[in-house]
Amino acid sequence: MFDAAADRQKKQADERRKEARKRLLKQQQDDAKAKEMAAQREAKEVEFLRQKRLAEEEREERLYRTGGVFFEREFLVVPDSRGDD
Repeated sequence: MFDAAADRQKKQADERRKEARKRLLKQQQDDAKAKEMAAQREAKEVEFLRQKRLAEEEREERLYRTGGVFFEREFLVVPDSRGDD
């Protein structure tokens, strides 16, 4: 009788250990995934800031070369002054 109770308790303890290991592994995987996602976000932000800095440097260089006068071609609209003859 005591052997059966001891076996049952041992089995329950083993099951609890297995569940605890599973939870720990899942938590570690979740933490690793969160860390990877944070690293990817950081890399995206760094790349965005780098691109922004390069665009600013290019703009400053253009201003210097042209003496402060230039038109952004993509936004430039020149009206047709020839008329509708």
